[in-house]
Amino acid sequence: MYEDVFLITNNPMVRDFLTNLVYKFIIGNTIDVYKEARDMIRMNYCLLCHPLASSLKPNETPYRTVVLSTKPKSTLDLDSLMYIEKAIDISEKFLKIKPLSIEKFSEKLLNDFQVVDFSIIENAIKK
Repeated sequence: MYEDVFLITNNPMVRDFLTNLVYKFIIGNTIDVYKEARDMIRMNYCLLCHPLASSLKPNETPYRTVVLSTKPKSTLDLDSLMYIEKAIDISEKFLKIKPLSIEKFSEKLLNDFQVVDFSIIENAIKK
């Protein structure tokens, strides 16, 4: 069911529980995840769902997972590139307004953020 899905994530829960999927784990923030996805899109991979697919703003959660195809296309997917570039721009804008300080979050809250991201991705890849 998920053989055409490649995940780029900084969410430990995605890494630990979706072990049957191909993924790249990023040690970094949301923008780092998006930039890695952009690099893959530039190598002709394409987005399979919108990178801002939740109501959580980029400065409200430290975790993000991006879903890409596992096989590159023969040409650059300009829509995917546009969406990921816009996600980077929006994230940078929100983080300038209100930086995200992960150190201020309790372990329980960090776990809750992981669950939210995990649920979004799990539901997206099932469809």
